[in-house]
Amino acid sequence: MKTKNFFRISALMLAAFITLGASGCSGSEGNLSDEYSYITSTITTTSTVSGEGSDDAGESSSDAQTGNSSTGGQSGSGVTSLSRDEFIAKMPSDLKGKTITYMYWNDPRKQMDGEAIEAFEKATGCKVDCQVVSYDSFQETLSAKISAGNAPDLVRLLGNVTWQISSLQPITASGYDFKDTAWDSQLMKDYTFNGKCYGVNLKDSAISDVAVIYYNKKALQDAEMEDPYEIWNNDHNAWTWEKFWDMCREFVDANRNKAGYAGATFEYLDSYVRAAGGYILNYDSNSGKFVNGSKKNETISGWQTTLKMQEEGLLLTKHSETSFDQGKTLFFLSGPFSARADDARQSALKSRNRLGVVPLPTDSKYQVMYEYTAFGIPEGAKNAALVPYYLRYVLDKESYDMNSVYCSKEAKEVVDYACSLKNKIYAYSAGASSVINALLESGSGQVKATLDSYSASMDEFIAEENDRISSYD
Repeated sequence: MKTKNFFRISALMLAAFITLGASGCSGSEGNLSDEYSYITSTITTTSTVSGEGSDDAGESSSDAQTGNSSTGGQSGSGVTSLSRDEFIAKMPSDLKGKTITYMYWNDPRKQMDGEAIEAFEKATGCKVDCQVVSYDSFQETLSAKISAGNAPDLVRLLGNVTWQISSLQPITASGYDFKDTAWDSQLMKDYTFNGKCYGVNLKDSAISDVAVIYYNKKALQDAEMEDPYEIWNNDHNAWTWEKFWDMCREFVDANRNKAGYAGATFEYLDSYVRAAGGYILNYDSNSGKFVNGSKKNETISGWQTTLKMQEEGLLLTKHSETSFDQGKTLFFLSGPFSARADDARQSALKSRNRLGVVPLPTDSKYQVMYEYTAFGIPEGAKNAALVPYYLRYVLDKESYDMNSVYCSKEAKEVVDYACSLKNKIYAYSAGASSVINALLESGSGQVKATLDSYSASMDEFIAEENDRISSYD
């Protein structure tokens, strides 16, 4: 087991993380007063950025496969992916009838996972015990359960950050090597620390939290503006960030610059920065180290644009779904949840067919991921051997009527398109109060100076994080 002092770090880091929120939670910037507040910039995770301060990032290689692979059951050879049912057929008989405990901050049976969980139980005779705990205290609750000997077998991960990885076992603790080509090798690489992998998802997963842009159709029609989906659908190259900001400006002008109206709201304020290739903290999976990206040209210019749009009244300083739902804000950049038919987000707009969906502008350097959707095995898990079978079934698109998952044909098309893009960037705006608040206070003209003022403290934190990585078993 990893050193216990990580649990103190877990509580402090989680307090930072929750100030911006995540899947199923409202996101708004908060203030930190502890010694870890300076890590509140973005913690990104992608192998597309190689080396500190690199301005030229290569395309991610999510299809790359190396070494021997497993073809289902326990370890084996070859790289061929079995179908879902072929994989389940290889499940050892002594696992049938057992219970897997899954801990998550939402009830998966009430989300899109529900139908697949029921089908998994029927197909295998296993039971799924879903433990729903508070998002705000997720890591603290997990640590307490581990300490009390009541660890779940599987958890939804908050991110590939050391304070959560410290409570996990390598995924191979299940007895399965996860090298079958069905699994997302790039994600596993990004969750690999000191040679051991701690997180997994399917490559073509039914549950992948890509960021997309929603728009309020009623607000669009009232402003007599053209439809963003139609712009993208007719010519992908016409849907650019310049066009996006122009439409934000057109919307504000159409509403006569009335107080409370804006062009866009971003659930994560750094979304444009990430799409442009910028980041402040990044886990470079090629080197297995965290790196500082605050001096990258994309980081500086990305924040300059973001803050300039706020200063012009085109982008809300604080995320507000209410403003979007009321038609006072045209665009809402978030994850795929609102696009799902049964998700409560934007339910009023969906019930009236007033929710539009369009991808991120196609001149983005990266497809932003709202959340790095992965799953891990905690220390002390009693039925870890069930994990690969549960995930292989519940994450497989064969386990769903994917046409009914989304609120419209266009929503499915847009999410599928976003998921198909290989050049993805995964990020966590973990807390963000010190750096982002300083950027907000200083304004677009002082971005470089503000980032420079935090660079040394970030270097210190990064060095500590990299030291922790070397202690992992």
